[in-house]
Amino acid sequence: MEFPVDLTFRMLGWTAKLVLTDARGHTFGYVDPARRTQGCLPIYSDESLSTVLFAIRWEHGFAQWFEDRAGQRIGEFGSVPTAAGKFVKIGGEARFHFVDETPWVNFFERDFPNLPFVNALTGAMLNPSVLAVRTKPEHPVLRIVKKRQLIDIRFRIDRLNDIDDREQECLLLASMVECLWDHYINFR
Repeated sequence: MEFPVDLTFRMLGWTAKLVLTDARGHTFGYVDPARRTQGCLPIYSDESLSTVLFAIRWEHGFAQWFEDRAGQRIGEFGSVPTAAGKFVKIGGEARFHFVDETPWVNFFERDFPNLPFVNALTGAMLNPSVLAVRTKPEHPVLRIVKKRQLIDIRFRIDRLNDIDDREQECLLLASMVECLWDHYINFR
């Protein structure tokens, strides 16, 4: 997989489908929210829905955790009681946190309903973005930028600094959760 990664909500149909493609145009992730079960959202390798790569799981509240195809917990995404914001934990350690890079754009955008013509108009002028920042030492590693199209909604994820494979997996899964929340899609 190569960055940048496109995370696209395909809006036509009964439910919005989420598709991840890399810089070469290769699909490496597919989510159909209609396939979610109680407490689990499977991430498939492609639209055939034949191979589950990861699962995003939750019980209640704000905390989610990620599992690989073997069912092993590989990371978590949620809030930390002693701090503000959303954190990505790997191995029980809060390694990354998400920072709103454009707070006023996000505030403005969330006041409008998700109507296709509003998305197209504001997408020409405004592109909200969020940074994933490593906690120690503090520096940004990923940027998520919302790019609107007439019907579909697309997020571009750029890698800004080096991350290892496990961190990359957990950050992409956390980015998916962040984008699902941003677009008001109830995946729970």
